[in-house]
Amino acid sequence: MAVLALAWRGCASRPGTATRERERERERDEDRDEDRDEDRGEGRGRDGDRDDDAELERVREEVRRHRPAPPPGKWLDVVAPAFTIPPNASDAYCFVTHLPTAEPRAIRRWRSRMSAAIRDIVVFLGPAAPAQAPEVRRAPCGRLVAPQPSEALAYLSHTPTGELELPPSDGAGHPVAQLAEPGALLVVEIQIMNPTERELPAELELHLEAADPRIEVTPMSSVVAFHRELRIPAGTATAPGAATVTGRCAVPATLKLFGVSSYTHRRGVHTFAKDGGAALFDSTAPDHPTMQAWWTGYSLTSGDLQYGCEYRNPGSQPVSLGSLPDAEVCLLIGYVFPAPRPILCPN
Repeated sequence: MAVLALAWRGCASRPGTATRERERERERDEDRDEDRDEDRGEGRGRDGDRDDDAELERVREEVRRHRPAPPPGKWLDVVAPAFTIPPNASDAYCFVTHLPTAEPRAIRRWRSRMSAAIRDIVVFLGPAAPAQAPEVRRAPCGRLVAPQPSEALAYLSHTPTGELELPPSDGAGHPVAQLAEPGALLVVEIQIMNPTERELPAELELHLEAADPRIEVTPMSSVVAFHRELRIPAGTATAPGAATVTGRCAVPATLKLFGVSSYTHRRGVHTFAKDGGAALFDSTAPDHPTMQAWWTGYSLTSGDLQYGCEYRNPGSQPVSLGSLPDAEVCLLIGYVFPAPRPILCPN
């Protein structure tokens, strides 16, 4: 219903058609009146009237919850220095920089573009670090195995072009946004894979839409649950080694969940998240999972998130915890509001 309302506001009569439009609308109103009279003549009765009233109230509530999107904000552009990826490389790099702003920002939308040899990116947003010059390091950032308490997991993408838009309303008319300090630290974990025999150029761009500073926003941050130990036994192509890890993460009852997803490397075959007995997220493609989202927020009934990762290892060597593509991790990733600070749950 909210989509229809927005589409209706976007329509405008063309010049010279206003009179015809009014006549058509009058005819449609008369037809609707006749239909109502016929319905009453057929004796729908009081139960039908009550059903109509309940449906009308439900629609009104939906309209109240799905307020119009806030006006466009200012876009911030973050571009990594150009770098190259060696032939036959399977590695992890780290891009560190700071947001190009001297004032606090409320981030409403993320967009990314990355070259083909980059498999995925995970973006962490931290405290102010205006002196941090843009730098691509040929080593992992370390955040996938040891997230920092002061850094929120703000965005991730597995595709050449990606986008994340936060809810336009928290249910009370305020847009939801991630808060960033002036010159906030930006740390990007980059998983790369170059199966070719030649060196490949690599590019990475991030574009962040910050809300108009005059608009009151509801803060959103991340929930990250992760494992500090993980081992998958060796196996074969016909009898791969198997392992499953599970954990939980307490979430305050005052918070609503906007989205939930997971992150593993290539040996992950199944990831899931639950709220008590209710399934929230389930993926059999955990190497490139989608995000389950609730546009107006989901309130947990059990008080915590339960999650798990399942793995299969066809290789002749066991696989342990690590940031590189040949190692493995198990991360549950959620976005919650109102939450000005991240929540970490080591397991």
